[in-house]
Amino acid sequence: MSNRGVYPLIGGDVAGTACAGFDAYSSTVFHNADALYDELFVLLESAGFEPVRADGMKARFYATNRLLLDAKGHQLLALKSGGANPHPHVECTGWASRTLALHLRANFHHRPTRIDHAQDRTLPLGEFDRVHEYAQALCKQHRVRLSYGGDWSTPDAGRTIYIGSRQSQVCVRIYEKGLEYAHKLGLPITDELRQWVRFELEFKPQTDVAKKLAPFIEGVQMWGSTCWTDQLASEVLAVATEPVSIRERRESNRERALRFMAAQYGGHLRALFDECQGDFTEFGRVIADLADCSSSQASSAA
Repeated sequence: MSNRGVYPLIGGDVAGTACAGFDAYSSTVFHNADALYDELFVLLESAGFEPVRADGMKARFYATNRLLLDAKGHQLLALKSGGANPHPHVECTGWASRTLALHLRANFHHRPTRIDHAQDRTLPLGEFDRVHEYAQALCKQHRVRLSYGGDWSTPDAGRTIYIGSRQSQVCVRIYEKGLEYAHKLGLPITDELRQWVRFELEFKPQTDVAKKLAPFIEGVQMWGSTCWTDQLASEVLAVATEPVSIRERRESNRERALRFMAAQYGGHLRALFDECQGDFTEFGRVIADLADCSSSQASSAA
């Protein structure tokens, strides 16, 4: 079943709901932990976050877990270091992720372990149910897992749709961000907040291809990394993606046969190449003649 061209959901007027960008960035950074912690403090301070230094709870496999908090005590980022790990690991969520990502990408050799990219939309009241129906059809079409979070039986409690497995390289969360925002800050729930919905793609590189791409990948590439996220971005978010491959390329039977041949007869092939005095054209001609000869002999025997 395809829902291509069903409906584009375009962002509206609610403050904060027209954003699109990184919403989480976690990475191993190949740099001195103390110097990195100081530099990230200055970075967030310069960006207007008013960071406060603090020690976090002990983290498994690390000796230290240093935090940077905002003025209200909310965590901006955590820097874990020491112990069994030779390199520090930084974890960041929320708006500070965009500042951190730009800085790491411009200045440090790093290896991301998780990147979230969010697309916020203002949907008409009741439209979340249509998104749910779309997600069901999309998962059935692509044989992708569909699961749920939040409270679906209590109005205004907040609902979440999960597309894909959290254990895979790519999954998507669709949730009522405005309701979450209201509950966290103790705000009265308005129709505007009910309409604020977030589409969030979580990317956790696992293959060598994905790991090499991760320090540079952009949002349009993240949404274009699978056929189903590409379809979701096009049909629901009206976002143009840039297709990229994050899977390991599978070797064909022919490629495997040629590799085995080269390994088994490598010595003979090198000797023949030397006899051809390094002339690739002559080498190819001799190989072709031998192949023709072998084919003729096989035909005669048959």
